[in-house]
Amino acid sequence: MKRARFFALAAVLFLALGAMGLHGSAAEGGLLCNGEAYRSPFLMEHGYSGDEKSWDAFDTAGLFGLDGGDGEIFAYSGDVNGKVRKNAVYCRMNLEDFPSLDRETAQRLRAVLLRCYPHVQDISAVAADANPWLERNGYPPIADLQAGEAVLAAQQAVWRLVHGKRYTVIDPYIRCIEPTERETDSTDGNIFGLYRYFLSLEGAAPMAAVVSDRVFENLTYQSEREEGSGYTVTAQCALDIPISDGDGLTLSARCGGQTQSVPLVCGGVYGFAFSGLSAPKEIRLEVSGYQTGNDVYLFSSKTAQIMLGFDRSRLAVHGEAAAYPRKNLNASVECAKDSFPVFDFD
Repeated sequence: MKRARFFALAAVLFLALGAMGLHGSAAEGGLLCNGEAYRSPFLMEHGYSGDEKSWDAFDTAGLFGLDGGDGEIFAYSGDVNGKVRKNAVYCRMNLEDFPSLDRETAQRLRAVLLRCYPHVQDISAVAADANPWLERNGYPPIADLQAGEAVLAAQQAVWRLVHGKRYTVIDPYIRCIEPTERETDSTDGNIFGLYRYFLSLEGAAPMAAVVSDRVFENLTYQSEREEGSGYTVTAQCALDIPISDGDGLTLSARCGGQTQSVPLVCGGVYGFAFSGLSAPKEIRLEVSGYQTGNDVYLFSSKTAQIMLGFDRSRLAVHGEAAAYPRKNLNASVECAKDSFPVFDFD
């Protein structure tokens, strides 16, 4: 059995999250990883089996800091096999837009992140939320819950939901590397009680979706031959975008070297027409600008693992799609092509 042991002392968790200073600055149009903000002093044996990988180890868990310019976001790891790289650049996306998560899992993850520490900053409130369910199901109530226990329980629940049955908690015996905290736990202890409760939660619906490629609904395309020569093409789409005070979003359309744009002040149906084209051509639609979040999001990077956390930052957003003619048809057609971002994860 391969066992990787962590013996470094845990970082000190300040009583107030506001006491955690920012280190670094927000990346242009995204978030900058500040590294680990807090590490739980508790160790738990867990394992993974799948994707040509199989291992078990004694690990702990922590919170990572992402600097969005409006304050530091505290996020959990979203991949037990991933790597965290300080100064990696992250972008924010809706949980439901991440290709590897089905809708049910995304909403269950949101429920966990809304009820866990540090989104709920009062540790005693986290325990009070879980205890009625624990008592109804024959488990002992949580007593004297500590930050390290709360963080480890939430992280284990996130990994379980993301990886499913490939991820397991093996050893219920908790080992502590910080002598000032509780030394052991068991299947009847705080960590496993809170872990069970988190996994029992029903999913939570999105509260404030941000712009993505999926924002375009009912996208249609139409082409018409003009008198003499040339074509006129039109595209129409419905946008369901929540817009808050301070947001600045623009909808643009490009076709045959022509560009049209309109500021977005609310959702609705939008249309564009381009004339004088030599042939029916694709129309590229794009929403860009800045938008304020107010929900649990997934943070993705091309160079590091995914993370999850609650965010209220005002960040750059982008979404695009294309309306185009089917080449085997001469008549007006309705056809939409989605484009989804591609991420490389280590």
